[in-house]
Amino acid sequence: MIVGITTLRISQGENIGFAIPSNTVRRVIAELLAKGKVERAYSGIEVEPLRDFLRDVITPGDEGVLVGGVEANSPAASAGLQAGDLILSINGLPVHGTFQEDIPDVRNSLASLPPDVPAKLAVRRGQETIEVSVSPILKQALASEGLELPMWNCSVQEISKYRTPSLAYFARTAFTFSARSATPASAVCVRATSFSH
Repeated sequence: MIVGITTLRISQGENIGFAIPSNTVRRVIAELLAKGKVERAYSGIEVEPLRDFLRDVITPGDEGVLVGGVEANSPAASAGLQAGDLILSINGLPVHGTFQEDIPDVRNSLASLPPDVPAKLAVRRGQETIEVSVSPILKQALASEGLELPMWNCSVQEISKYRTPSLAYFARTAFTFSARSATPASAVCVRATSFSH
């Protein structure tokens, strides 16, 4: 029986290892066979467990998952979701996020939603239970293909909030991925991480 695929092993840590769960591998393989690629949805929802013993945070109740934060200008923010809300179900399926170990499954449920299709979230806000409709978008690739500029002997890439989060909040443009020495690009002081509009 395959339990998971090993991704990292720390020999100095008494053979501590990390692995991708076999259920995740099955889902990815099925999607690759069906579509030729893996797509993930982005909603901008940061989830936290109801029982976070590391931070000594205990949320009353035994169902749902806590919304720890909502990213600005995200589908969740547009839908009116708020930090402190409890997501009880997604499209009618109950959500279980009591402990930290439950969070990966919750995140996968959100990432597996079809992009541009409204998802109905049953949300408890205070003493009230409401329905919030969130339309996730297709998550941007970790790295774009980029563009080679032979005349300048450099390459540029679109800024991605997933690949370069520190840059994404300051510029909505492209940055120089690599600039070779003794080239027109270096002559005008264009270096890696330079911005272009």
